[in-house]
Amino acid sequence: MAERAAALKASANKAIAQKKLGQALAELNEAIELAPDDVALWSNRAYVHELQKEHAAALTDAQECIRRSPNFAKGYLRAGRALLALNRQEEAVTMLLGASERFPQDYALQEALNDAHQATPNAVAASEASSMQTAPSAVSESKGLSSSYYYAAVPASERKLPVQQPARIADEAGRAGPAGAGLAASGAIKQDLEQKGSDSYYYAHDRAKDYHVPTVPKKIDADGKLRDYKM
Repeated sequence: MAERAAALKASANKAIAQKKLGQALAELNEAIELAPDDVALWSNRAYVHELQKEHAAALTDAQECIRRSPNFAKGYLRAGRALLALNRQEEAVTMLLGASERFPQDYALQEALNDAHQATPNAVAASEASSMQTAPSAVSESKGLSSSYYYAAVPASERKLPVQQPARIADEAGRAGPAGAGLAASGAIKQDLEQKGSDSYYYAHDRAKDYHVPTVPKKIDADGKLRDYKM
């Protein structure tokens, strides 16, 4: 049964790459019946539903993926995208923000979170206003000098990592595209790419140290409005 499920997964991945979504869905349905504990199958089927614009079904599969494996990052990615497509933007932001904090090196989660924030401009403003709800009166009542000022911390949603996206590692067939040219996968990464196909990806980097996200404050005016910091 395990071998049959693995074969169906590999075939479904190829079908997805070839845009044969009906075939991929049928194969994943059968594979899940054989190996329901393989969370990658639930994630892959959620992805197929996403491509077919069946976002409610994608969310159901993604939630099952998370239930079975809370440490599987891709389940949160699928759920966040489904919520966003269902116009449940604030839920998507909450889901993706929590996941991106747990898996800070997952670039797909960061990109999805940025998409969710762009689709929910009022959510960020509401969050800032809530955190600073007592600040306006305190500022307006100040009798200090005209040079007095207050600053508000920038929420995590507006922080940007100061690094370029690294080159993608290609499998032997070069399916990672031009950006991954010359970076051939090997070992466990190669095996994972062979099993999961184009829906899996790895990135290479040559950073000698970790970067810290800079905290850029915003100035709070007397009326409680926030302005961008300027030197």
